[in-house]
Amino acid sequence: MKDPVDRGIRAIGRQNSYAPVWLQFGISHVVFLAGLGLIELYRPMSWNQFLVLAAVSQALVLLDNVISIKITKRIWRPVRVWERGARDTASTIEAWRAAATLPLEYTRRTLRRAPIVTAYLPFMAFATWKLGLPWYDFFVLAVVGTVVLLYATILRYFTMEVVSRPVLERIARELPSDFAIDAPGVSFTISFELVVLVMRSLARSMADLQEATDRIGKGDYTARVPVVATDESGVLAQSFNTMAEGLDERERLREAFGAYVDPGLAERVLQEGPDFEGEEVPVTVLFLDIRDFTAFAEHAKPKEVVALLNSFWELVVPVLLRHHGHANKFIGDGLLGVFGAPEMLPDHAERAVRAAQEIVRLVRERYGGEVGVGIGVNSGRVVAGTVGGGGRVEFTVIGDTVNTAARVEAATRETGDDVLITEATRAALRQDSFELSERSRVPLKGKREPARLWALESEVPVDGASRRQVAQYGLTSPARMRPSSEAS
Repeated sequence: MKDPVDRGIRAIGRQNSYAPVWLQFGISHVVFLAGLGLIELYRPMSWNQFLVLAAVSQALVLLDNVISIKITKRIWRPVRVWERGARDTASTIEAWRAAATLPLEYTRRTLRRAPIVTAYLPFMAFATWKLGLPWYDFFVLAVVGTVVLLYATILRYFTMEVVSRPVLERIARELPSDFAIDAPGVSFTISFELVVLVMRSLARSMADLQEATDRIGKGDYTARVPVVATDESGVLAQSFNTMAEGLDERERLREAFGAYVDPGLAERVLQEGPDFEGEEVPVTVLFLDIRDFTAFAEHAKPKEVVALLNSFWELVVPVLLRHHGHANKFIGDGLLGVFGAPEMLPDHAERAVRAAQEIVRLVRERYGGEVGVGIGVNSGRVVAGTVGGGGRVEFTVIGDTVNTAARVEAATRETGDDVLITEATRAALRQDSFELSERSRVPLKGKREPARLWALESEVPVDGASRRQVAQYGLTSPARMRPSSEAS
């Protein structure tokens, strides 16, 4: 929440960013009137004397302000150019430096040119004469005048910092991240009021830094701190922004990495590094193939083929993730899903079968009969780890369990089932988890003995299977799954 002063400055500068700059010069009139009050404490004066000295001092202040406005307008010119639409990098940097160095650059120039600086000693001589003071009191008044002048200069310096902050914030949002802060800062105070101004400036910078830190902590890596000073606080803000950009880039890389690698695997890689030593683990492998995809691809345009694949995998992959599996490989129109590696799962078989059920249901709902799937599920031990070389590796699972799952998927084309699971997977399921129908021994390519396979009851295609399939593979009526000891 911005304070009333800050809100007022922003409201005034909304139409004209320079307006707060020239308005703040009016403070000088109050400061020099207060200076006359100090002189009156030392040497009481009549009302007539006070009015004469006040008129002369205010005329000098007015002249000083007119010249000061001309000076600051020249310094502010790059800001006006930037506001009119010159938003290239060079113009943005020049505008930022003009606004950020306004207080210091103005102070340098005004100490050389402003009449208030060269006229205050003659004014003190005039005040000594007007008040009828002895000649040596001139030195006392000169000290008082120096204090007032120094006070006004420092007060004006920090006031300029405050009023230029809103436009600095706007410019800072478009600064390149690698620009250099090369202007020196000034840090000095002379009284409580100046300390208040300094603390206001620092407090605002710290508040911005705290707000940005909170946003970073909540995962918003786009948070940036406006660089509105050329001193250490500006360097701190720039360093924070550099850090935030690094975190933002890391998060983008993490998201991009997750698009090519399973999120769970990506998290492990980020934590442990890319090299996983091969280890033998029990898993369930799900091999999926899109039915009749080859025929479709022969007649469709390449863009249509890619669009179908992307749409299909966007439907399937989240199902695997919901059941704590991951898509290990995409092989053309096929997919290898793994449950139990790299994340160990005691119920990997049940998760894989439920994922297969859900995939079949969702594919039917979205594509009707236009697109079908065949899914083979097998459980067993595999070697899981990273393979590759030359700086390029991938996480995979290797073993006969994987090959068997692919052969089981191929068998679905013969039996007409959407999902077939092996005896090893069935044995790993909890009792009464699923209703299964056994197929008679099905020969698998590369295997000496026919395999014992099971179809999910809801997927048994009794009505849609051909007579040859029913006769050859012995489609039986659905039976509640029995423990492996009973099924033997």
